[in-house]
Amino acid sequence: MLEIENHTVWYESLQGDIKALDRCRLRVKAGSITAILGINGAGKTTLFRSVAGLLDEFDAVAAGGSISFEGIPIDRLNCRGRIRAGISQAPQGRHIFFTMTVADNLQMGAFTRRGSKKAIASEQKNVYDLFPVLGRRRRQKAGTLSGGEQQMLAIGRALMASPRLLMLDEPFLGLAPVAIEQLAAAMQQLKERGVTILLAEQRAKAALAAADTVWVMEDGFMVADGPASDVAASAMVRRKFFGETK
Repeated sequence: MLEIENHTVWYESLQGDIKALDRCRLRVKAGSITAILGINGAGKTTLFRSVAGLLDEFDAVAAGGSISFEGIPIDRLNCRGRIRAGISQAPQGRHIFFTMTVADNLQMGAFTRRGSKKAIASEQKNVYDLFPVLGRRRRQKAGTLSGGEQQMLAIGRALMASPRLLMLDEPFLGLAPVAIEQLAAAMQQLKERGVTILLAEQRAKAALAAADTVWVMEDGFMVADGPASDVAASAMVRRKFFGETK
């Protein structure tokens, strides 16, 4: 579904250009949950910005490589065009609208939709079915939700665009174990509904448990990939993410 080849990205700064991605590659199979595992600063968010068409917003420049979605190059599509093509994301930090209600936050996620109000209402119902707590609190201001509920709302807002590829940037960040379990279960439900998920995480245990395929990123470059069980068993991952010395 998603293919990235030799993708290089630089950030412009007063101190000089900084290379964030270095000939990065990635394959995401349709109908899968794919995780990108890497420590903070590895380049995961920059890769997501590249796929979403947001590099210009962060003074970043793609200096090579290609990105294709469902066999079609999307390098020249802007952010809105990529959402309409079927790509949506819940960004790191959630970025929900705190003073707006849960329901209004979800409506904001449908801003590119050209369908009828009935279709948008149906999508909103699907979100409430996936996250029942949001349905119960639809009239509540988003800023009063718990951290886990806010993450559910960020994911729900992304789903309002009816994506075929859903990107989740650090969805487990700062959450209690029970909230992580709830989100992981929701990802499996989305997979069963036919939504492909690309997950970026530094919490290795949670990412490895949730994903079918895992790519390991280091300094903007993919250093390993494979089935989650194989990656979890590799000496490099055990050393880097679990502190094992043997």
